[in-house]
Amino acid sequence: MEHSAQVSVEATMRDSTKASHLQEEEMSEMLSLLPPIEGKYVLELGKGIGHFTGELGKQAAQVLAIDFTDNKTPKFLNGHFNNAMFMCADVASTNLDISPDSVDLIFSNCLLMHLSDKEVENLAERMVKWLTVGGFLFLRESSSHQPGDSQGKKNPTHPREPRFYTRVFKECSTYDDLGNSFELSLMNFKCVGPHIYWLWKNLNSQDDKGFQRFLDNVQYKCRDILRYESVFGEGFASSGGLAQMRETAKEFVSKLELKPGQKVLDVGCRISGTEFFMVEHFDVEVVGIDLYINMVSIAFDHAIGRNCSVEFEVADCTKKTYPDSTFDVIHSLDTILHIQGPPSSEFEAYIRQGGYDLHDVEAYGQDKTSLQKL
Repeated sequence: MEHSAQVSVEATMRDSTKASHLQEEEMSEMLSLLPPIEGKYVLELGKGIGHFTGELGKQAAQVLAIDFTDNKTPKFLNGHFNNAMFMCADVASTNLDISPDSVDLIFSNCLLMHLSDKEVENLAERMVKWLTVGGFLFLRESSSHQPGDSQGKKNPTHPREPRFYTRVFKECSTYDDLGNSFELSLMNFKCVGPHIYWLWKNLNSQDDKGFQRFLDNVQYKCRDILRYESVFGEGFASSGGLAQMRETAKEFVSKLELKPGQKVLDVGCRISGTEFFMVEHFDVEVVGIDLYINMVSIAFDHAIGRNCSVEFEVADCTKKTYPDSTFDVIHSLDTILHIQGPPSSEFEAYIRQGGYDLHDVEAYGQDKTSLQKL
């Protein structure tokens, strides 16, 4: 067993002084990313002190919560959920007996950082086998924070770049008795503060081929993106880079009237250069979305260790929805030319009254800027 078998429950949840007080806002954020689980079978790996077990048990038909510390029912769950079962087991052990094709949702919260690379890879392969076709895998990990006791107690963990987890789970596959192949398709990929969220869906391999695979396996491989970045500067993968951002800052700000505390949606965020420029120079909050999994993975890497208000997410801007009046500004660089129809029609409802919708489009060697105040 390569991971620490002696870490206490308290130690596995950030600082021990805070372990029993998981922030309500943090829990709400996580639960909002889950698919519907009414009537579903849920497997929770690494239950800790059971905060999420209770929340999952409110909706799921059955929850099996596994942890290596003990199999006692948390006191605050006693008698409240007859549909929750608890098992003391090592999730990294190949002896863990979970029936294939039996789980609708696997829920894992800051567990994988306690496992070695090899243990993560082996567990990922078994997770795919446990999931039903159409079942989901939810992961939350921390890349920049080593959980445990701030008093200095030993708590070996493995903080990793998000790209490691994305690669491991993208490469997972399994076969049924008829020879059909199944693999995980990334449905949501989001960075909020120091935490990364993944939501994967188990699909027939034939169902997951197409445009997304072309984007990440053909058009923009990670090594190609990093090569572009070495040319154009950290955070940028296309011409212009940071130098252009500095040169056009005055014009950029005068058009958008950016003010501290405003919220900006950047459509086509790429690898984070524009987001961090806006945050660091104008003290705004930025949400960056992009179709490219590899792009957003590298943006996540750049976010590690930065204390700023930036979120990144893999999302299709023509399908992604937000509550009305969420943003003060919507910005897009060289992205709108790839969308059919009037660009502003996709975004108007999301902008607060008096906000701006700015598109800087580079097409066929000509610059074209569209600015609309709503």
